[in-house]
Parts: sequence; structure tokens; C-alpha cells
Amino acid sequence: MVDAGQERAVGRFRLLAALASVPAAALVLATDPPLPLALLAFAGLLIGVGWLFAFRAARRRAAGPERALVLGAHALRLELGGPPEDIPWRRMDAVELDDERLMVRIKRPGQRDLTLASPGGGLSLEDFHARMEARWQAARGA
Repeated sequence: MVDAGQERAVGRFRLLAALASVPAAALVLATDPPLPLALLAFAGLLIGVGWLFAFRAARRRAAGPERALVLGAHALRLELGGPPEDIPWRRMDAVELDDERLMVRIKRPGQRDLTLASPGGGLSLEDFHARMEARWQAARGA
């Protein structure tokens, strides 16, 4: 899931990099520099334009559809921009931490595994896994 606050912060840094590099490179190019310096300034200009496009992409990701992951008492609710999907805790075989992919894997009988990244917001992957596993265990034991 996209952490909109982090995307906006990264986008601001990209915009600042573009605002610094594009005018500086244009100024160097306007002074009729020697060829090696002109090539370096042209590369700086291209990099600055790239940062502008990266800034726009970060804004689009941050403004994307509202996404939510709700650990309910009886089900895990996924709201990923479409209709919400409830996955009952009792219909899960396991909630595992996938160290290789840095995701939480939910095993369901007869269905593909569901993998979820940490939702961010200061919640580490291990804490996210612990909360999901505790909710799953509580639902199984109830």
C-alpha cells in the first residue's frame, strides 16, 4: 500500500532537486561553456526534467484511490479502491512473515496466497505481522 505522506515528502524532495538543477544547468548552458562543461550541464538539465516527472508520478501515487486494511474481529477487510473484500479469519490456514519478499503471507485453503506489505505509518513489518497473527489466533481460539 502507498503511504501518501511519505510519497508527498519524497515528491517534495524531487521537486526541490528539479528546481535547483534545471535553472543551474540552463544558466551554465546560456554562458556558452566549453564542450565538456556543456555536456555536463545538458546532463544536469535532463536529470532535472526527470526529477520533475518523478515529482508528478509521486503526486499521482499519493492521490491514488483510498486504500485501507481493517483488522476486524471476524474478518480482515481489504479496501483497495474497489468494493471492499472481507476475508474471514477462520478461513485462513496461516499468517506468515515472508522475510525474502518483506511481506505478510496469508494462506487460504483452495485459493492463492494473499501477500500484504506493511501499511506504513510507523508500523514495522514485524509489528504488522504480529498484529495480524494475534487477531487470527484470537479468532481461531474463539
